Amino acid sequence: MALSTLTQLSNLISQSVATLERISTETGIALPDLDYPTIAVESELLRTNTAAIEAARAIAAAGRQLAALTMPPKDYVFEVVFGAHLAASLRVCMEANATEILREAGPHGLHADKIAGKSHIDGGKLGAYMNCGPQSTIRQSKARIMRHLASHHIYREVAPDTFANNRLSATLDTKKPVAELFSDPDNKHTGTSDAFPAAAAWTLDLWAKAACNLWETLKDPEAGFSNETIDSTWHRTLGIDVPFHRWFEQPSQRKLRTLFGIAIKGYAEMNPPSTVLDAFPWASLPEGAVIVDVGGGIGSAALLLGQKYPHLRVIVQDLPEVAANAQKNWQIQFPEVHQSGQVTFEGHDFFTPQPVRNASVFFLRYIVHNWSDPYARKILTHLRDAANPDTTLVVVDHILPYACPQEALPPDIAALSEALDTAAPPLLPNFGAANALGHSLDSLASIS
Repeated sequence: MALSTLTQLSNLISQSVATLERISTETGIALPDLDYPTIAVESELLRTNTAAIEAARAIAAAGRQLAALTMPPKDYVFEVVFGAHLAASLRVCMEANATEILREAGPHGLHADKIAGKSHIDGGKLGAYMNCGPQSTIRQSKARIMRHLASHHIYREVAPDTFANNRLSATLDTKKPVAELFSDPDNKHTGTSDAFPAAAAWTLDLWAKAACNLWETLKDPEAGFSNETIDSTWHRTLGIDVPFHRWFEQPSQRKLRTLFGIAIKGYAEMNPPSTVLDAFPWASLPEGAVIVDVGGGIGSAALLLGQKYPHLRVIVQDLPEVAANAQKNWQIQFPEVHQSGQVTFEGHDFFTPQPVRNASVFFLRYIVHNWSDPYARKILTHLRDAANPDTTLVVVDHILPYACPQEALPPDIAALSEALDTAAPPLLPNFGAANALGHSLDSLASIS
């Protein structure tokens, strides 16, 4: 008798948990603790073990599929419907520096009244945001937002209206003193060792706002069918009529540009270093070979290459101010690499002719997916025009597997799909929500 899907998913979770427990015992590395107030390096090392990574992904995929299978359908769908409210709650806590306040408060946490007070939040306005009545207190309003997040395991409520950090909320910590964050908010993410908080802040700000207008843009009889950059959801949201990257260069958008440059590093760091180091046989290149990191942001890929392959020269290109800020950052954080001249920064708009004519490799990481075909073609055409006969183009981007069964794919697509890491039934072939980062970034690209 065939096992039910419910039983198959349950068995998969049990088997995968046993695998994690065995690896933990063999390696002496503790399993992650959700209530731990920081990201414990010793437990995260477990995620560098291939078998552990596969087991953890299977657990996450099966767990989310179990929720979809067993929750009342309307309840499950309404979690997605209310997703904007959850994201908005997270942005409130990020902008209020709640994670850093709780870090300084210690493991016993802090009462919501005190968090709101340290954040200089107007209790009435915060209450209005959450549709509270006019008599609502700061405590009630703040607790509602943080309890909403704690119910999704971001922060933890250690006592009534008292919250502390956990393993998930700790990912939002800039590691800076709270006093510095409030005295210099425009540079909250500048000089931080972990760029993930910047990536979260960027996504919750401009991208989230633009997402609210996605349907209005798609149904527009002109903009909805346009590949032009002036017809994006961003343009509808911001009320601008110039290409987004031109608007972005305006002096008034300096804070956003700084945030974006750091956020790109945060997005990239969510993937293992191997996505860069294994993308090409870098060691085979001759001494002094030139790598051009096109749209390279603040140089996170260049750092990986520069540290492992000192014989290479890396030129990081991005918009002039992004490149200038990156250079200043490297002078402070990586002076030995910067002063050696191994890694240099160059202001360049990739929609204009490529100035470097002696490149061994043009490297594009997470660039092409964000542009419509005509604009991606412009980027690549400029690179082709600047290439030598032995120049190689290396593109690192997400490959998005289908959610449908392998047997439903046309033969030509199925042959390509076989090269991808796919899950066996009853899981979705693409591991579903446990492998959603690429699909999330791809859907965000529809906004721009």
